[in-house]
Amino acid sequence: MSQDGTNEFAAVRQKYIERRAFVLTDLVSEKLAPDERFNIIDGGAREALSDPRWQCIDPNRVRLYGFEPDPVEVEKLNREAAQQGLDYQYFPGALWSCDASLTFHENKSPGGSSFFQQNVGLTNRWKFQNQKDSFLASDIFYPIGSSTWSTISLDDWASKTGGVTVDFMKLNVQGAELEILRGGESLLSETLGVMAEISFVESYNDRPFFSDIDSYLRDKGFQFFDMIGLHYVGRADSKITASHMPGLYPLWGQLIEAHGIYFRDPRHSDFRGEDLRRFTTPKILKLVCFAELFGQIEYAFELLEWSSGYMRRNDMYDDASLIEYLSDEGYRRYKAIFS
Repeated sequence: MSQDGTNEFAAVRQKYIERRAFVLTDLVSEKLAPDERFNIIDGGAREALSDPRWQCIDPNRVRLYGFEPDPVEVEKLNREAAQQGLDYQYFPGALWSCDASLTFHENKSPGGSSFFQQNVGLTNRWKFQNQKDSFLASDIFYPIGSSTWSTISLDDWASKTGGVTVDFMKLNVQGAELEILRGGESLLSETLGVMAEISFVESYNDRPFFSDIDSYLRDKGFQFFDMIGLHYVGRADSKITASHMPGLYPLWGQLIEAHGIYFRDPRHSDFRGEDLRRFTTPKILKLVCFAELFGQIEYAFELLEWSSGYMRRNDMYDDASLIEYLSDEGYRRYKAIFS
């Protein structure tokens, strides 16, 4: 290999090592039909433009529908997306299980506002901390007022918008995740993956817990795969801040919430004798990509192996050949880059 070729490979390799790109996702993007898109719902979409996962997909392949209650923020996000040439559409309003008029509890911390009342008796016991600083929750995370908001369900929004399909849902909405899922069951039936905030404590009165969301999504045919973005808190009345103690594991504290990652599993559905017609070849390939983007690389390759056999059993030989190419070439590239 020439020096130029060596340098080029090193640059490509570094991109994958730093997770700025993903092997199978790049391969699939090259092979999907030109009009195929990764269709994403983002509830709580302030940071969608900077989400590293969506940035790792060919930007011409991503269509994102984002929801934010603040109309000024929505206007700003739409303007920024247009300037970057992205097919990101943001909509003002609050998602819920139905059209309603609800009290919205505003918080000193913008990310802490919710349709559920904050349980200050619990949260005032918390201390937020990083490696250098700590902050009492009672100083920065507390109710400051309320307002009345109109809500809409995902299914009603999709019906009014027309032509909406969804491959992945990301919901980070301070306790409203389960209500939003209940109001989007038609869209959810097409969805391949879900990332939803899950809570292990009652930080807001009567908010759903992890067990509630887990039970609901499993009932809808999803399988739990991972928790990411684990959020730990310390204790306001403790003399010690654990993350400031050299040698101590820096995440000691109470795990209060995280983001749960759920995917469809067509192999599991096949084993149960369920209808697999919704798992078209493009859907399977997009599921492979979502699995890879969220660190489920072995599941991504397992999907390729299962689907090639399934397609051959159903006389889909061209599709099976494509899947086998993606599996073999993906394996070759992973070995070359990471071995």
